[in-house]
Amino acid sequence: MIFTLSGLTIKEYYRRKVLIVLFLMMLVVAGSGLLSNPFTMGIQGQLMRDLSLLFIEWFGVFFSLALASTFLPNEIERKVLYPFLSRGISRGKYLWGKFLGISSILAFFNLILGLELMLVVKISIGAAHPLILGACFLFWVQDMVIVGFSIFFSTFMTAPVSFASMVLLYILGDISHFYVEAFTSGNPIVNFLLLKVKSLLPYFDYFSIRAAVTHNYSVSFSYIGAAALYGALYIVLAMLFAESVFLKKDL
Repeated sequence: MIFTLSGLTIKEYYRRKVLIVLFLMMLVVAGSGLLSNPFTMGIQGQLMRDLSLLFIEWFGVFFSLALASTFLPNEIERKVLYPFLSRGISRGKYLWGKFLGISSILAFFNLILGLELMLVVKISIGAAHPLILGACFLFWVQDMVIVGFSIFFSTFMTAPVSFASMVLLYILGDISHFYVEAFTSGNPIVNFLLLKVKSLLPYFDYFSIRAAVTHNYSVSFSYIGAAALYGALYIVLAMLFAESVFLKKDL
């Protein structure tokens, strides 16, 4: 039943032309790299990889936020979920089905963009860069963490508040401890509280190996696996919280 809901979610966003927008954005990423001058691809190649991966990461983050923070409040308002619940589908399965559907769309997005970027790099410099797929895989893990927490927030918040809360969580989770200490150096109490809160949140920079791809550094499979496991733990935690809140929600 979870996979059926996942498939229905993908079809729903297809009907809403979401996947067409994705395809157009993919063409932009692929085409921008082909505009580079092949005779100066030393620095330009690094810049092209860096900007392309940054684009993939940011668009994935925005797309995760836009989809996951709005679907539940909108479906409650439009009473879309009631027919599913009346057929005996549990609220937990409903959330997991939606989560898998959105995650599948994001997996398609990251895979296609990663393959296109590899093709552009191959055409531009004559050599493939397989670590690009590793970077896109970790972007996808990051996107799923965002989806999980966005679904959790959406179980007890309106869509705009859920979106804003997840943006704040992402910003706080993405910045380093150094910046937190620098911003709050004048107030030790705020510094202590923010650092404690930050230690409980996912550190999103852990999912980025963009610098390694840009400068041709090696990244071990153990790091990618550890980062994926780190993200999986937060995904399960966020979805369990979402399920427990949604079960108590008065619909």
